[in-house]
Amino acid sequence: MTSLRFSEKVLVEKAILAEYLEFAKYLAVEAGDTALNYFRVQQDEIGLANKSLNAFDPVTKADREIESKVRSLISERYPEHGIFGEEEGYLEGNGLTWVIDPIDGTRAYMSGLLHWGILVALFDGTRPILGVMYQPYTSELFFGDGNFSYISVRGEKPKLLKSSPIKNFSDTIFATDTLEVLSGHERSVAERSRLVRLGGDCYVFSMLAMGLIHVVFEKGLKPYDIQALIPIIEGAGGVITTLDGDNPSLGGSIIATANPELHEDVLRRLT
Repeated sequence: MTSLRFSEKVLVEKAILAEYLEFAKYLAVEAGDTALNYFRVQQDEIGLANKSLNAFDPVTKADREIESKVRSLISERYPEHGIFGEEEGYLEGNGLTWVIDPIDGTRAYMSGLLHWGILVALFDGTRPILGVMYQPYTSELFFGDGNFSYISVRGEKPKLLKSSPIKNFSDTIFATDTLEVLSGHERSVAERSRLVRLGGDCYVFSMLAMGLIHVVFEKGLKPYDIQALIPIIEGAGGVITTLDGDNPSLGGSIIATANPELHEDVLRRLT
């Protein structure tokens, strides 16, 4: 499967960016209806399968149907654009690429828990220029363009998101997938925070943008796991990079923090 890669940056005018963001929100909400059709039903009804031979990497009917639906809507509206999704791979376009995770947090989704969401981003060849995270069960729509980020609940008027000003690491809430994926040094760093929270996928990144979580560290992420969350976090005042401090758009080991000062401190501690 050909994967997304860095390429020449595509310039997008402000008015067109606003149009694209509205379309991304529409895609996420449309996808949400499909997700709810299969949510909290028995596993034999959601077509659960494992995509990996060496680990548990679940996929459901909802994942497949959402991505197919979203790809169709994009192709109808912007046939010249590329598409990159978790289930169907990469379709190259004119340099602008829609990056989709139909359900980020499938393990939570199949377990009836709420820490999952639909992710939609638009990649300009260097960075995502907009991002949307939608949790349809709670009707929470997070969206941003890297300059500003908002949350709208049940279609109400959007509220501006602002990450936390906390700079003292010992006062932070540190979120990660599982302690087992961390090295011994990384785990010792995490445990110096005030509180460690495990799991949560896209939801904990969104809580960072809300100012409620202060550090998120995830490993092994793909572009579709993280791109939609980058403009939301940056628009709220947070910082997100790879563990090396580089562009996080293609995934890998990712650090997101509430503000630049905290980010510098966390990178220093972890590397």
